[in-house]
Amino acid sequence: MALLVVHPTHQRLGLGSQLLSPTLSLADKQNAKCFVQASPAGMGLYRKFGWENVDSVVFDFSAWGGEKEVTTCLMIREPNLGVEEGGGTDVM
Repeated sequence: MALLVVHPTHQRLGLGSQLLSPTLSLADKQNAKCFVQASPAGMGLYRKFGWENVDSVVFDFSAWGGEKEVTTCLMIREPNLGVEEGGGTDVM
């Protein structure tokens, strides 16, 4: 999985979980750690599935007409061996 995006009008309906679950099941079967750069809007979903914040990066897109400060959170998820999908707790 390289990119997960749910249009804002369809967020908070369970679509992100449905898209993410198969990928995480495969990662767990392969005992693989997962890394993601999460937007603030996506952090709750990732935390629900066991990711933890490890750092953040602030980008300045103002030179190209975008926002001056855009923060993404760097998150890591250890494999969930023997735990049901989505078995983490939502920290948000």
